[in-house]
Amino acid sequence: MNRQVKAPAQPAEVWLFVSYSHKDDYWMQALMPLLKFPGTRVKPWNDKEIRPGVRWDKEIRDALAKMDVYIPLVSVNFAVSHYIGTMECRIAKKRHDNDEIEVVPVLVGDPGKDECAWLMALQRVPPGEKSWAEVLREFREHDFALTPIRDGIKAVVERARKRHKQGTRQELD
Repeated sequence: MNRQVKAPAQPAEVWLFVSYSHKDDYWMQALMPLLKFPGTRVKPWNDKEIRPGVRWDKEIRDALAKMDVYIPLVSVNFAVSHYIGTMECRIAKKRHDNDEIEVVPVLVGDPGKDECAWLMALQRVPPGEKSWAEVLREFREHDFALTPIRDGIKAVVERARKRHKQGTRQELD
């Protein structure tokens, strides 16, 4: 008797939007390898994905509409960026307030007393009061400084993956 067995459906890909100031490119480059999680399909996106000859604003808006997780690299440079504040953060906050996406701020440096207040009110990585830069200085082993950041983001990715499984992912028109 021939029976065809269907392969189990692949879990949906979790889209990660990395928001950063170009002045913090070092931190974005350091973050990207941390966004690979064996067994979990993720699609990290940042503006380096924009192809030549396309409208960059449209590409960013499309990526913001697809994202399941918003990962802002919070710093003074991030806080003073007009585009990040008026476009990326505005859309991310609206989608987060509507319970459509997860947000995990990565504290690269102190953005200032009142800057990025909604992001600073969320649990961020690394956990505690220290920024990623401060944590890196304290650890002799570079990898130990990365572990809490990777683990925190992985937990948020898992929450987003569960949303997919429950079929509650919503995309903006």
